[in-house]
Amino acid sequence: MEGKIDTLYKGFNIIKNGGLVLAGIAVFLMMAFIVLDVLLRNVFSASFPGNYEIIQRYLMPLAVFPAIAITYSSGLMPKITMFVEKLPEKVQYIINLFLLFLEMFVMILIFYYSWKYAIQGLQSGVTFPAGGKMYPLYPVLFLVPLGFALLTIELVFNIIREFLKRPFASGTTT
Repeated sequence: MEGKIDTLYKGFNIIKNGGLVLAGIAVFLMMAFIVLDVLLRNVFSASFPGNYEIIQRYLMPLAVFPAIAITYSSGLMPKITMFVEKLPEKVQYIINLFLLFLEMFVMILIFYYSWKYAIQGLQSGVTFPAGGKMYPLYPVLFLVPLGFALLTIELVFNIIREFLKRPFASGTTT
């Protein structure tokens, strides 16, 4: 069972790394847009039309939401389990499981409501003005539920791993 979970998790890691690459490309494009805009303004007294809006509405969400799962799994996000390390192993295990289920519940709620919002945006064809043109916003709205869906999958793998640990199943008492 543990081998199958590890194989599935390796496949999921490929998806998470893809999100990281997408976020990296978005950050690079943000830098390129900003450098281009500053260059145009200072050298040619012109500006790239809609630069700020495109960065704000497209590139910033692309830089954040696809990378949420890998950020969580790498340990960059603070976890409350850091505060329970001094407790007995059984208590740590129970608290850790409880917190994982609580986190998963919250992520599912965020996924659900952000999905509903994205669907509403798609149905109403939400757009934003940038540089005198109207650009669609609704495709970017789906990045939020996508990011939180990936984070929920990460939490499911963490819960499965915790169940496979079972520190007090061997009869140890701490």
